[in-house]
Amino acid sequence: MSKKKKMLIISVCLAVLVGLGILTNVLLVSRELANPHQPIAGNPIVSADLTMDLQPDQYNQWPDEGFPVSTPEAQGVDSSVILKQLRRYAKKGGDLDSFLLLRNGYLVNETYFDENYKNTSHYQASCTKSFLSTLVGIAIQEGYIQSVDQNVIDFFPGLTLPEELNYKNEMTIRHLLTMTSGLAADEKWAEFENAEDVGRAIFLLPQEDMPGKQFRYDTGASHLLGCVLSQAVGKSLYDYAKEKLFDPLGMTNVYWDADKQGNNYGGHGLYLTPEDMLRFGYLYLNNGRWEDRQILSAEWVKQAQPQLGGRKDYGFMFWVSWANIPHNYEANGAGDQHIIIFPELNAVAVTTSDGTNGIQRIYDILQRCMKKEILPENNESAQALAQFNKDAQAAPFPSVATVMEKVKIKTESPIDLSSLAQKQAEGETLTVETVADGLKVSSDGDKSALYTKESYQFPLMVELEGKANSDNCGVDIRFLEGGAGIYDGSGYISLGFSDFVSGAGKPFLCEGELRQGQTFTIKWILHPDFQAIIVDGELCAFSERNPYQSSGSQVQENQAPLGLTANWGAQITLQKVTVSELG
Repeated sequence: MSKKKKMLIISVCLAVLVGLGILTNVLLVSRELANPHQPIAGNPIVSADLTMDLQPDQYNQWPDEGFPVSTPEAQGVDSSVILKQLRRYAKKGGDLDSFLLLRNGYLVNETYFDENYKNTSHYQASCTKSFLSTLVGIAIQEGYIQSVDQNVIDFFPGLTLPEELNYKNEMTIRHLLTMTSGLAADEKWAEFENAEDVGRAIFLLPQEDMPGKQFRYDTGASHLLGCVLSQAVGKSLYDYAKEKLFDPLGMTNVYWDADKQGNNYGGHGLYLTPEDMLRFGYLYLNNGRWEDRQILSAEWVKQAQPQLGGRKDYGFMFWVSWANIPHNYEANGAGDQHIIIFPELNAVAVTTSDGTNGIQRIYDILQRCMKKEILPENNESAQALAQFNKDAQAAPFPSVATVMEKVKIKTESPIDLSSLAQKQAEGETLTVETVADGLKVSSDGDKSALYTKESYQFPLMVELEGKANSDNCGVDIRFLEGGAGIYDGSGYISLGFSDFVSGAGKPFLCEGELRQGQTFTIKWILHPDFQAIIVDGELCAFSERNPYQSSGSQVQENQAPLGLTANWGAQITLQKVTVSELG
């Protein structure tokens, strides 16, 4: 064969091979476009940066029904320091609900300032962002997202930006994780919250800065990231988290609030028990390992921390803690919700709170109590601390009969809801809410009050009667921090009892328990000495905190009682509302 023919055959073969390669790529791309929720084939980030090597089991301690318990001194923690500061806190009072400390895999302190805070889901505020960041890391591991440097616009196929918004082509997942997207969406919720595609609407908002130029803490931008992640994995944030995070870590009492379109909020809205918060922190302390599984890449755990992931005090939605202890980072939520990880001290601390009065005591404890060595046993102090925690947690609840003995009805004022019946049947949401000048009942399309009163005559009781229109609905009075929930077949909506300090925490008529045609009654009692929620004769929440700001017997302007806002969708009919003034 001549040299010329050989060269021709080689050229043809090369052309065929190149063609096959192009065809293969075309088929791969076509497959991914046809099913956008499949992991990206051959993702280099998964194999390079976010390796899934099983990390060493540092502590060989994993919670089954709960974390193993140890005396503080056996884990190098001074119980006398904890006891002294907690006693000082209890004497002065404050807003703390719980304080848990884990060291070397052992629970060395568990303080609840009410018996119900242990098993009650607590509002996480912006701690939610750290969970979102974790889910982004998992999605990158699985190939649903290419890397933190993938452009956000990739998740809005078919979107063509006008020339004046071309700079948005440069926005990446990293920018959203590090609060450097340039968006100021927090100031513009009204512009996107009713949009059909909330994520797209946030993305298209005008920006205050170019991507990557300025740190601007923005919960609205976090909601955009949540929408992007949900789009990438093809399911809600809650469903993805349940599969990849909540269930593997043994978190069971979890709720995640959602917007009107059903998107779980990316920057807030998560509810967890203090122990489940501890589990999350322990995952990070163990570099992403949980038992015999690598849930989260150890490399992501490093990247998420401040100084490596972004600013010196902010990483991938984690802050440097204000505890003033070197080399720590935390999930941080408004009102002093904290999950603090101390890698060098082998510790995790958790607090939940209803405000900011008390957290400095916890910082003082953390700065002083943890030592590098095992301490001699201090039985007297350890036993006194255990007794303090037992006493703090004990909160006797009255019986329904005891509560109702103080409820003497003087006048009853039923509210006529007939004008809203048709609107609710058409799917509009009814809202019952306390306001400064009375009680309002309205619908999405009619914001005018059907019932108002210049001022309340206290004490009083509001009774709400409802009827289930399907089998897939219920009332869930779990004493979430912030209130209770109505499940209407698509999601929970809160009843805003914003300042309760204790609740029975009993789930009642939960999701799926109501059957079509079943009725129920909620009684909300505002008394000078207490507040209570009673559902079908069962006490579901109770507080001895003064339930309203008052002057004499009347609530003055801008001093409304704690808000009651009950939203009722088409799955549950609001049949009757009665306001009773009590003698």
